[in-house]
Amino acid sequence: MHFVLSWDIHTKNRNGNTEDREWGEVNSRLQECIEPYSWVRPLSTFYIVRVSGPQEWQEIRDALVRVAENSTADINFLIGPLMSGGQYDGWLPEDIWPKVQKRTA
Repeated sequence: MHFVLSWDIHTKNRNGNTEDREWGEVNSRLQECIEPYSWVRPLSTFYIVRVSGPQEWQEIRDALVRVAENSTADINFLIGPLMSGGQYDGWLPEDIWPKVQKRTA
């Protein structure tokens, strides 16, 4: 089983490097929510995450909500439903496709 996940991070501090640093810190905290799982990032903040079932999906969702609630940045994320199988299509570097297939097979 797998699901797709994507997020946007809007930092409130608009003075150059501080914004970039804060964005990176928040992005890292969001990535930590999926770190224990098998995932691939085919686009900047778009992930395909392999999990064993609904309980892990819920645990990840809850962890993402905690990060969003406790951040000074505005975080939006979208987490897709659990899926088995399926086929993705698009225009990506050739070496990404085996990684996508590993998570979706």
